[in-house]
Amino acid sequence: MGKSKAENTFKFQSFTERIAGVNIDVIHKIRHHDDTPDETSTYFCEALQKWSELNCTEHFTNFRKEISDQVQTFAQLVHHKEEIIAALKTHLAIPDSLALGPLLNLLVQLARDLQTDFYCYFHDFFDLLLNLLSKNAQDPELLEQIFSALSYIFKFLWRYLVRDIKDVYQYFSTLLRKNNREYIVNFAAESFAYLMRKVKNHGELFDFLFLTLEESPETAEGVGRLLFEMVKGVQRQFHSCTQKTFPIVLKKLGECQDGKYEQLPWDHVESAVTEMFVSMAKHTDKENSSEIWKILICGVDEVHKCWEKAAKKNKEKISAYLLRLLRLMGLWINYKGGKIIAEPETVAQCLLSMLRGDNLPDAVGGQLLEDVSSLLVSCTTVLPVETTVKLVTSVFKTKYPESLVFSFTRAVLDLPIFEKDVLPSLLPYCHQVMCGRDQASHQLTIHLLTHVTQQKAPPPTDGSELAQLQAYMMDFGVTKKTGIPNHIMSVLKTVSASDIVKGVGDLPDVWSALVLLPHVRPILDKKEAIQCVTSIFMNLLKSVSADTNEISKGEILHIMYHCLLALLYMQEDGEMFEWIPQAEVASLLSHYPENITVLEMADLYFTQASLDGSTSVTSEESLLQVYQSLERNLTSPYSKVRMLTLRILSQFSFRLPAQEDGDPNRLDVFRICLEAELVPLNVQDFRRKLLFLQKLQFDIVQKSIPVGPFTLVPLRYLIGALHINFKLLWEPLTKLIASHAAGLDKTVFWELYRQTLQDAAHKCEEAIYQTENKHRPEEEEEDEPMEEDDSLKQLFVESCRSHDTAEKPDEVNFRFYLWKSMHLFPQLCEKKNRDLVPLFFDFISNEYYNVDLSAAPTQNILKKETQVSAEGEEEEEEEEVEEEEDEEEEGEHVLTRAESKKKEEEKIERKRKKSESKSEMEEDIDEGHKKGGKQKKGRLRGKMVKPGKSDGSRLKSRAATSGLLVHLELFSKFTSPKSLYREAELRQLYEQRQRTSPARGRGRRRTVQPDEAATSSDTVNVSASIMPTQMIEESQQPPQQAGESFNIPSIIEESDFNLFDISDYQPVQTVTTFDSLGGHIPLKLKQKIWEGKFIDLALLLKSAIELDNEIESKGELQIRDGKMCLVKQKTNSFLSIEKWTTAFIIFSSIMLEKYRTRAQEMLKYMRDIRIAASKSSGWYKYDEQFRLRKASDPHSSWGQINTELWLLFVNNNKTPFNPDQPHNAYNPTIKHQPRLNTPNNNYYCNLYNSVEKIPTAGTRRRSQAHSTSQPDLECLVTESKRLIQSSLSHNSKLAYSTAHKKYNFFLDLYNLPDILPIPTDTLLKYIAYLSIQKYSAKTVELYVRALSFNHKLKAQHDTTKSFLVSKAIEGLKRSKGKTVDTRGPITRPLLRQLISSLPTVCSSQYEATLFTAAFSLAYFGLLRVGEFTTTNKSPSTHCLKLQNVTVHSHQSNLRLTIPHSKTDQTGKSSTLIISRESEKALCPIQAILNYSNIRPHSAPTAPFFIHADSKPLTRYQFNSVLQKALSTISHQGHFSTHSFRIGRATDMAAQGVPDQIIKTSGRWRSQVFSSYVRL
Repeated sequence: MGKSKAENTFKFQSFTERIAGVNIDVIHKIRHHDDTPDETSTYFCEALQKWSELNCTEHFTNFRKEISDQVQTFAQLVHHKEEIIAALKTHLAIPDSLALGPLLNLLVQLARDLQTDFYCYFHDFFDLLLNLLSKNAQDPELLEQIFSALSYIFKFLWRYLVRDIKDVYQYFSTLLRKNNREYIVNFAAESFAYLMRKVKNHGELFDFLFLTLEESPETAEGVGRLLFEMVKGVQRQFHSCTQKTFPIVLKKLGECQDGKYEQLPWDHVESAVTEMFVSMAKHTDKENSSEIWKILICGVDEVHKCWEKAAKKNKEKISAYLLRLLRLMGLWINYKGGKIIAEPETVAQCLLSMLRGDNLPDAVGGQLLEDVSSLLVSCTTVLPVETTVKLVTSVFKTKYPESLVFSFTRAVLDLPIFEKDVLPSLLPYCHQVMCGRDQASHQLTIHLLTHVTQQKAPPPTDGSELAQLQAYMMDFGVTKKTGIPNHIMSVLKTVSASDIVKGVGDLPDVWSALVLLPHVRPILDKKEAIQCVTSIFMNLLKSVSADTNEISKGEILHIMYHCLLALLYMQEDGEMFEWIPQAEVASLLSHYPENITVLEMADLYFTQASLDGSTSVTSEESLLQVYQSLERNLTSPYSKVRMLTLRILSQFSFRLPAQEDGDPNRLDVFRICLEAELVPLNVQDFRRKLLFLQKLQFDIVQKSIPVGPFTLVPLRYLIGALHINFKLLWEPLTKLIASHAAGLDKTVFWELYRQTLQDAAHKCEEAIYQTENKHRPEEEEEDEPMEEDDSLKQLFVESCRSHDTAEKPDEVNFRFYLWKSMHLFPQLCEKKNRDLVPLFFDFISNEYYNVDLSAAPTQNILKKETQVSAEGEEEEEEEEVEEEEDEEEEGEHVLTRAESKKKEEEKIERKRKKSESKSEMEEDIDEGHKKGGKQKKGRLRGKMVKPGKSDGSRLKSRAATSGLLVHLELFSKFTSPKSLYREAELRQLYEQRQRTSPARGRGRRRTVQPDEAATSSDTVNVSASIMPTQMIEESQQPPQQAGESFNIPSIIEESDFNLFDISDYQPVQTVTTFDSLGGHIPLKLKQKIWEGKFIDLALLLKSAIELDNEIESKGELQIRDGKMCLVKQKTNSFLSIEKWTTAFIIFSSIMLEKYRTRAQEMLKYMRDIRIAASKSSGWYKYDEQFRLRKASDPHSSWGQINTELWLLFVNNNKTPFNPDQPHNAYNPTIKHQPRLNTPNNNYYCNLYNSVEKIPTAGTRRRSQAHSTSQPDLECLVTESKRLIQSSLSHNSKLAYSTAHKKYNFFLDLYNLPDILPIPTDTLLKYIAYLSIQKYSAKTVELYVRALSFNHKLKAQHDTTKSFLVSKAIEGLKRSKGKTVDTRGPITRPLLRQLISSLPTVCSSQYEATLFTAAFSLAYFGLLRVGEFTTTNKSPSTHCLKLQNVTVHSHQSNLRLTIPHSKTDQTGKSSTLIISRESEKALCPIQAILNYSNIRPHSAPTAPFFIHADSKPLTRYQFNSVLQKALSTISHQGHFSTHSFRIGRATDMAAQGVPDQIIKTSGRWRSQVFSSYVRL
């Protein structure tokens, strides 16, 4: 086997990737040395010989036979060229030929041989190659071969083709059309580019190419690609012809001076050159683009100079030429943010010279300014500061229209140099414009300054940003009453003088003045400005309160918001609260409590009052007034509304309940809710949000609720938080709501909850109504387009929309979790059922029936308008699909003119047929209406409605089903269903659902019939019924009262059988003696037999009626512990040998209906079973296991005895079968070998369940001697399982379970079968896999040992003991080498340092004493950490207990009894005697005594080492304190809990203690202790 590679060499490539890998660069493929054949041979002959060996297909063999005798020499080739060319044409035209590649290569070699003689056939072969392209446009390999052939032909015949290049291009231009695939255009351009480079007069060639665009504009992009391929080089460089051809291309963009010029279609030329520039930009980089930039800049400078010198009559055409060049320059400047600008300083100087020159026409000037702004944005950090300043100042010194200069300003607005370099030039320019008399220019200036202000000083999002609020200073430095300040004051004065705003047209001007007022300097009269703003605010407040104006309230409120914001900017010491009293803001909140703009205003107002310490505004009385208006906002579905409301309420003063501890950091309920709302909604911060929400639990939040009517604040917020679209929060929120249901006054709680339920139901109904009556897209009203003069209005509208929220609350989900919350307090809900039952009926009639028409009692099938409109939409969609298919077909093939015309005719014919079918459909509809709707529903709907459901319909149906479930689940928790409100109507609804069984989904559905339900005093059993899976997946029903019955329609999924409506009912046929043996067996059961599947033979003995019920019933629906569940019926399927024989005869007759040749082997199998039954009681087990294996291998023979099963079940159990003796039937539920991984620690118990034979030990007489009552067979099986399970230690079970999980993962990874015994080659691959995964040899050996244990447990041949497996493990050990134990020893000096650091490390004196005793005992007792600690905080039966520690009365030694250890799995225990040490700080006896004096009192069986709270010391805690102590003393090295044992053994060896004593002290059983000695 070869050396494996790091990754797979062969990877799947998509079509795009394969196309990208195509290379038709024939220039670098052709050999440049002399490879000319001798006179007796030809290129064609050599290629023919080569392909005769490489291609042995029938197609190529036929071609070779035709011409093989005609190509031996060059003379023969020339003489028989007609026959050879005819043969090539014939075989190239064969569809799906397997010889196309060789034929194309032979075509190239023929052209290479014939040269001039081949040129006359070029056009014929070119048409053939085009035809091949149209048929093989999706084959990358063939595309490469075709275009490579074309390239080679161009290479060999270029001298002849160049002379007629115009004619050649006429043929070739078909491939450059826009409707071709992009890669075809690219390949065509690449192959033709070689020919273009050979042309001597490129100017004439380009004129010809560009003139063809007038007749074929669709080839413009293709021509551009062709020009690019001509100049394209390798490695991001350009071809050497670029310096010659590229300036010529630029000159074809226009006329520069007087003279004779070809009149070209300039627009199409620009399109082609633009495509060329885009392709060049993608191809090159900054280092290789300098030559192009030089040529381009030179061209621009030259044209600009020509324009300056040209006569007036020629300036227009030259300016158009210059405009095209500037567009191309802008294209390269903007490409990937200036990534390919080689010399930005040179580009800047070129643009600067044009800025300083004469003013160009507006169109050219606009493009020039656009290029300047693009250069500044792309190269700000690269350009010198002097150049940047020159560019900016030159722009504002030009005389271009203000709109162009302002567009430049917007483009550079986000640059870091704006304030330093742009703004000083912008402000004088704006002032100059405003001093003029052009009103349109004034509007543009105001619009620009407003836009700048909005970008640089945006309004605060909420009150938290008020502390950082600063004005964006725009100082115009003027004192005269002109310019911007004067304009602002005039607008404010005009508006403040009137009672209301005159109209919509005034609002943008007022808004702009308010936005600019705080930032513009100088303010002519600040006091007057404040009075004007205050007056505007008050007038607008009266207007919106009185509701007398016709202007949009949203826009008026937005103006008021900016009035308030302007006053906040201009106030100095709390004067704003005198300008706008608190009562006015409160009045505004009372009128528009849910308006986001109003809430933002109030947030800014009260936050500023809180910052200024204005107690009169934020008093407790004011809070009561504001809270009355805003309390409903806490349940708002919009996060922004809740957040702003909480911000407002948290600014007021209030009193919290008195508390004994007086926690100064106690948060009030408003702050808790606000903090929860402000936490970002993501998985990372979810737990932090949940922590704040948990503080709103009823018993916890009471101390945070202010004194006053604020009891419902946490509940309102929790209900509102259910709107948060984050699934992980919904369940915790329901529990928190339930805590308030339990703690609050029931009347108070239910009043709020009932109102919320009703509002949610109303919103859900509205959502469905709006969906049903939604306008079609073409009928929706569109916003009126803004004119150019309305730019300020557009900015104003965008600013108004910034207050809107983009949230779309899911009211259906909100209502769902409101009802789900009630599952946690059903007693209260049952008392309030008079409120809930009407909501349920409204849901059924208004929502559920509207979504699920199949469940509705009635349905209007004559909705003609809706249906016809739906039909029209479907037809339009079908037409769009057909058009897209036509486009795809045209893109996949290279269409000729004839083919394009044919496609158009087919499309017209298809539309004509569709219109005829539509008219016929409308006639059928009209006839159906005339007949009064007597047509069948299926027929009418078949003509109207497209079959199937859209995704939206399925989602609505699923939501309605979930809503139904959550309603029913709440009712199922009621203890007295008969006392419900409108109980009769509920029962009627239930019975109606029983009678309904419409077809739906893959099968049909039916409800539970009354006679199928069984009601008792404590359970409700309902026969399994088939209903749509969307209806219900799981329902719950509580235990019922005696004498009461209330059955909720319960529906489950049925996927195996199809039932029919009652109209399809057919009685079951009774079997008679004249019927065939298998005549009563249903076809579905026969099908399973014919497919070789395992069946229970007992089914074949049942009657037809029993079989019908067996198929229809999947079990029973029973109520257990308040939950409805499906309980499968347990049947005793064991048969006597006589009944088995009868069943197998029926089985054989069914099998022989299809497989008649198996009669002999089935008779033999029946005889074998009857022989087995006469010998052993295990015959039934043999039959069962044999047929299970037969199901997995249907081709095996019935007549061949399975030796292994026969020995296992027949020979090993000699007890004859006694039909009268009770027998525990085996239920075969698996068909394949079970996987070995299980998630729990009972793995081996589960594994043993699959063992068919359990060997027993001892004699029956001995068991009788120990028991007076004999245990049954099941008890013996259980006991044997327990014994086998107990044979492994807990750690071994965990290790073996991990090993089997790893093995199963390996099988799944490589798709290997899971069989026993495991094949040797599979084991070797598994060991190799573990080795590559860097597992140690010891771990691999453990994993193999686990597999060996499983083989023995299953009584299988143990393949893990094979020679190859053993050698593989041995090789692994050798390759891995011996593992070095890096754990350091904790010797006596280090122990001293550790114990001295414990008072610093531990949190209390008790903990220090505890760990001192533990450290000392671990060291002197050579203890393993598991012998005195637990693995968790619960007591363990294996750790050191209080009764195991004894200190002698004279305190000379310490006696330890180790109850369980690694080498003592049976619990025999071992005793250690530890002597006193002279050094008191390290003495273990002294440490134990000190610890015992402060240890809490506990039972003798409690763990010895416990904390002050009586919780046991865990392994994790012991290791954590050890590592912290090591860190405290700054001791380097790797230490673990085993280091105490290593250190003690090392110290004993250093003191000369004999090895045997060290071995005994550490309870080692082998010489492994020597590895613990580190000397």
